[in-house]
Amino acid sequence: MDDKELEASISRRLHDRFDGASAPSGLAAAINEGFAAKQTAKLRFTLRPRSQQLGWATVAAVLVLGSILVLRNGAGPAGPRATATPASIPASTAPASTSRTFVVLPPPGADPSKTESVLASEVLGARLRALGFGNFSSGGGYAISFEVPLDGPSDASSRRVLAATGDVAFVPLPPADYADGKLTPELGKPLPKDEPALFGWEGIASVDWGTNQQGGTTLDFKLKPAAASAFGDYTASNVMGTIAIVLDGRVALLPQVNEPIRGGEVQIASGELAGSAGETSFAETGAILIGGLLPESWRGASVPEIVAKEAAVATALRLYPTADLESAGITSRQDEQGTRAIWWIVVGGDLPPTCLMLRPGATVCPAPEGDLVVVVDAVTGEVIQVDSNG
Repeated sequence: MDDKELEASISRRLHDRFDGASAPSGLAAAINEGFAAKQTAKLRFTLRPRSQQLGWATVAAVLVLGSILVLRNGAGPAGPRATATPASIPASTAPASTSRTFVVLPPPGADPSKTESVLASEVLGARLRALGFGNFSSGGGYAISFEVPLDGPSDASSRRVLAATGDVAFVPLPPADYADGKLTPELGKPLPKDEPALFGWEGIASVDWGTNQQGGTTLDFKLKPAAASAFGDYTASNVMGTIAIVLDGRVALLPQVNEPIRGGEVQIASGELAGSAGETSFAETGAILIGGLLPESWRGASVPEIVAKEAAVATALRLYPTADLESAGITSRQDEQGTRAIWWIVVGGDLPPTCLMLRPGATVCPAPEGDLVVVVDAVTGEVIQVDSNG
């Protein structure tokens, strides 16, 4: 069948399907472009959850049975509705957000196991609680997402706490090198030179918030027996000395030893820090340490800035402004570009009849009773795929 015969066949199908409506003028060009374009991203699964809680038990992954249209350069389906402006979107379909979402992506090339991802989610959840979020929800997939209230710690602080590996070391600073300003440790930076650590996580039994006799907030450590003995001996010989608590290779706290500390209980108050607040604040350091160390496959994770849900929904509705919004949520997927966060937006209802045909007999616009999932890259905000689920 040549191009003219194909165009005629498609025109007949459109007439039969839509009660004799004439084919749009740009349909032939769109079809030819669709045939010529190389599809650069293939999705192995179509996700169609109905809840925003996308945990391991609730994420539904089904093999793709319908047709897939990969939208290149953020372009939507051809037709008169594709260039609708935000003003044409009913306000009720894209309500203002009442929460914030953070997505934690594993390091490039990592393929965390379910067990390690569950553990990472628990560590990160404990960090958020320690940072001050009382209520939040989480979801899992190839990445871990958290939905938190609008109020509370800042976005930047939350991302730093979630992205930290959490490796810690108690490092004594020898007076011979650091007294009288010979060397000066700075918060948020590596030590001026390598120093041996007394202990790290292997010597720490627990970390939690506490309160001192003056009513100030403290960070309370309970040490394991071997570390408690070493720390007691060191502090007895170095009263008024300084210990650097190094977090992920950078100085996080610089407490001064006021008296010998035996018994394995160490209390650090924010007012006792040597130096001003640096890149990592006392609250952030405490939250990271209280949550603990990330499992190995999650060390080096990133927490990118993402577009808000209402912005992703508005992007989807610009493609189908007459459609009804059914649900939306965030998850992640692995493809040729690695692991990335995506917003999925389910729309349905009276979809426009002039939809781009992917190939004869297969359309990405289902019948009015069907659904369409618009996939938006959560970092760039671009539409990357439209999946038919009708």
